[in-house]
Amino acid sequence: MVCGPNRSYLWILSREKTLPDPILNRLTEKARELGFAVDELIYVTQDRKDG
Repeated sequence: MVCGPNRSYLWILSREKTLPDPILNRLTEKARELGFAVDELIYVTQDRKDG
């Protein structure tokens, strides 16, 4: 997770195109505990083909 200095943005980054649900759920719960508005997260579909 990467965030701004005042919690104005939050990125959950992965080396893979998708994160397993248990990992994503754990990260979003931790972000919620830290005061981030996780209900406003935008999930981007990573469907670009390599090469």
